[in-house]
Amino acid sequence: VVLIGGVSSQSGVTLAVSGPPAPIPAAPQSLTASVNASGQVVLAWTQADSLATRFHVERQMAGSGFTEIAMVQATATTFADLDVRVGTTYQYRVRAENDYGFSPYSPLVSATIPAAQLLPPSNLQAAAVSQTQVNLAWSTANTNATRFHIERKTGATGTFTEITAVPGTATSYQDATVQANTAYTYRARSEGASGFSAYSNESSATTLALPLPPAPTLQGTATSSSQIHLSWASTATGVIRFRIERRTTTGVYAEIAQPSATSTAFDDSGLNFSTPYLYRMRVETAAGLSSYSNEVTATTLQALPAAPTNLRATAISSSQVNLTWTNNAPDAAAIRVESHTAASSSFSDIGAAVSLTSTGITNNQPNTTYTFRVRAQNGAGYSAYSNEATVTTPPILKTLFLIHGLGQGSADMQGLFGSLT
Repeated sequence: VVLIGGVSSQSGVTLAVSGPPAPIPAAPQSLTASVNASGQVVLAWTQADSLATRFHVERQMAGSGFTEIAMVQATATTFADLDVRVGTTYQYRVRAENDYGFSPYSPLVSATIPAAQLLPPSNLQAAAVSQTQVNLAWSTANTNATRFHIERKTGATGTFTEITAVPGTATSYQDATVQANTAYTYRARSEGASGFSAYSNESSATTLALPLPPAPTLQGTATSSSQIHLSWASTATGVIRFRIERRTTTGVYAEIAQPSATSTAFDDSGLNFSTPYLYRMRVETAAGLSSYSNEVTATTLQALPAAPTNLRATAISSSQVNLTWTNNAPDAAAIRVESHTAASSSFSDIGAAVSLTSTGITNNQPNTTYTFRVRAQNGAGYSAYSNEATVTTPPILKTLFLIHGLGQGSADMQGLFGSLT
């Protein structure tokens, strides 16, 4: 129906469209069919023009009609028919197609698979089913084989090596001698009374990657002023080693150790005293490295203080001795003083010094030899002793009055005596 404005024509209007014909491609030319060493029918043709966008391949056997078996892109001018049987004759034809339609068919060609030919297994397929297994499957139609020999190579640059031979009735094989996350390529050939066939098609598969191991659980405890003890628990299997990393509060992590697979602890020594350190670790297996463990922080213990040096003792009076020394422990909380007299060889602690560099010792006995030593004290304990210093207190000073009474009477002497008293 044609509608112009508000008026429509009668129904059933026929319109004639003039113009050039649609650019339908011409039929493929020079179609040939041949049987290769693998018992496959290989078709080849040439394009008649550049109009085709795809080609349709059809096949028929005696007593049946043509059936399309493949559609290939216009860039292809060959096709290998793998689904053929020994002793059977096949006829083929090809036509081109684009968006405007189909070309005429090419001329027919025929091919027959020789009945006595030893053929390789066809349509070999490899499929990875786990980290450690690749399953192979193939077709044995008309191979005339008594055995199939399967070869494998690793990666793109590997060399094929036979891995097994299976009976001629077998149509599958499970390769369980592979490694995880690895690419393998397979091929096979038949063995019969006449020897070996050509090789089958190649088929590749990449095994699945192993799951990464779980992270360990880490603990850390300071055991001295220069050592921290680390321990961990791990549920990972197939452990190759552990990797421990350490940093200071202002630094970055660096690996410090690789304990063996059976290790559960590590002592990190040679550290600075009173210093916090942070640790983390990972597990290494064939699958790779786990994520990091929890982070732990441990602070080394306070170190024992350094011993004082240059101890000197000076007698100030018959009862007081002053001590001085060099304090080599900035973190010292106190300096302890010990002494003994010449009559004893055992030192006794007589208390803390009044300062970190000097002190006065009172209540000493006059005219007595004393030996002193000191040591520093902090939260970690005591330092080694200083050098020993020996001093003798002087005796008590006495004033002697010499009274000369020559030529004086007793009364004079008595008066002097009273005055002195």
